[in-house]
Formats: sequence, C-alpha cells, structure tokens
Amino acid sequence: MGDNMSGGLTAVKPARPVRTFTFWLRTSARFGSFDRSGGVARMPALGVLFLLAQIACAVHVVRTGRNYYWIYIVVFVPVVGMSAYFLAEILPELTRSRPAREAASGVARALNPGKGLRDATRRVAITPTTENKARLAAEYLATGQTEPAIALYREVLTGVHESDPALMLGLARALFAQGDLAETQTVLERLRQANPNVNSPEGHMIYTRSLELQGKVEAALREYAALIAYYPGQEARG
Repeated sequence: MGDNMSGGLTAVKPARPVRTFTFWLRTSARFGSFDRSGGVARMPALGVLFLLAQIACAVHVVRTGRNYYWIYIVVFVPVVGMSAYFLAEILPELTRSRPAREAASGVARALNPGKGLRDATRRVAITPTTENKARLAAEYLATGQTEPAIALYREVLTGVHESDPALMLGLARALFAQGDLAETQTVLERLRQANPNVNSPEGHMIYTRSLELQGKVEAALREYAALIAYYPGQEARG
C-alpha cells in the first residue's frame, strides 16, 4: 500500500511520436469524405465517428507505449485495424483488470444465482486446499454472508499463509462489510507491516474508509491525500 499505505511507482511516459501523429492527422483528413461547398468543410456522421475512434486508438497507443505501427494500421484500414487493435491490445488488458472480472462475475451470478457458491463449496469438499477455501470465502462475501467468509479467511491465515497479502485483504474486505471497522484497520496495518512492498489501492481505500467511519478524521484526511495521487477512480476525491 504506499506513502502512508501505498508505495508510489513513478510512471514513465513514452516519448511523443510527433511526426507519426502529424502524418496520421493529415492522412485521416485526406481520406475523409469532405464536402467543401460554400467554403465549409463537412464530414458525414459516420466519418466523424471513425475519425474519433481513430483518434482514441492513436491516443491509447501513445499513452500506453504501444508500437507506433498500430497508428498506420488504424489509418489505412480503419475498420479492420481498429478491430485488430481492440482484440490484440485493449481486450486482454480489460479482462485482466479487477473491475472487468467483477463485472463478468456479477453477470454470471445474475444468470445463475448461487452457482459460484455451490461450485466453491463442492471444490472445498473434494479438495480442502487453502486456495479453494479462499475462493469459497470470496463467494460467501459476494453473496453477503460475511460471518462464514471471515471464519474461512481466519482459518487459512495460518502457517506459511499467515501473512499472505491476498488473504489478509480478503479478510479486511469481509470485516469492513460486516462493519467491524477497528478490526479492519488492525488487519490492514498488519498487512502493511508484513508486506511493505505490496501496493494495494483497494486495501488503502478500505483502510482510509475504516478510519473515516471510526471518526478518525485527521488520519483519514492524510490517507485520502495519499490516495489521490494514484487511486484509479474518483472515490478518493469524493
């Protein structure tokens, strides 16, 4: 978690491909469908959408440090190029993110309520490993059953897994959901002490919220100030 609860990582921005980007803009304008009647340049709505999509792809290429050849592909074969860029570069990134996984999990639960919990329970009955128990605890928590989730997390946080950061964060989530704010704070402080190099924006936010809800306003404000620098969302600014 870093300064206060998070370790800051300095993002290194790639150099701007000025010539490539300028060439792309000129090429896009040349291949667009313009009507210059009356001295006013006009572009059909579909052309505007394509141009905006191309700009979005180009900006993403530059900001994320992708290979600049993607810009040429997007310009010269827009539909195929943008589709390929989305499938090859953006989609894998989305599917690896926690919000994407949670959204997919939420859809699955809506289509088949209880399936995840049943499957996790069956796996623990067959093979009661730490990993399977942690999955079952997460399913309990996802269905609002905080007590069995807390019990399972405490059960697996022993031996070699006593300071496992993922398990400790899971326990903190369950405790926070149950409203045990003091214990949430304690668990996250132990997590930080045992794993000083772990950076968890979510854990930092839960820690900060637990301080705030306990009325520890000054400490919470310090943590919010640290969160603003790197937390992926507006919650830290709210």
